Amino acid sequence: MKQVAASWFQPLPRCSHLKKGEIMSKRKIAQERQEYTTANGRAIYLTPVSPLLLQKLNESFDEEWPEPEHPWYDVEIAGGDKERHLHDDKSAEETGPETVELLNGYRDELRERNAEISRRVMRVIFLKGVDYGEITDDWIAEQEYMGIKVPDNPVGRRMHFIETEVIGSPNDLANIMTEVMAMGGVGRERIDEVKRMFQSRLQGDVDNDGEAG
Repeated sequence: MKQVAASWFQPLPRCSHLKKGEIMSKRKIAQERQEYTTANGRAIYLTPVSPLLLQKLNESFDEEWPEPEHPWYDVEIAGGDKERHLHDDKSAEETGPETVELLNGYRDELRERNAEISRRVMRVIFLKGVDYGEITDDWIAEQEYMGIKVPDNPVGRRMHFIETEVIGSPNDLANIMTEVMAMGGVGRERIDEVKRMFQSRLQGDVDNDGEAG
């Protein structure tokens, strides 16, 4: 995942002429706060997430887990110079089993890395971009009655609530992620890519659960 944050975020113009608390038109308020009804009928509010926060997340992640290098090979061209090419399945097989293993290892690591940054972006969106109201003692008692442990940590409790109570379907997850990102100025092409990624990932989890059963 190359420089994810750097290409994602271009803040939308804000309604700076309005005073705090002043009522805005439906079109203008959509940039600041947007109502969304989940598949299970819960009404929540989505709010923009600071582009700088997401950029800081991306920078920290790049430092912690640098992007792996795609295996490559050189091809000699006219004049004795060399031109670098990235390995694909065909070139790796032609080079030998060690290169095939190297290419597969690169793809595995890249897949794991992309999945991890996706999880971290999701946490930021859930914790900073979703207003779902208050967590009640009745809800905690219900969870415990069903045998589900509710985290003691306040942040973990909020994530648990959103994941188990707010998100009603794979589409909810994809829609919330992409709507909050759009409100923060993320480009449409990147938003569509993220939406497909989350829908595919969730559908894969559902299919795997079905196979396991």
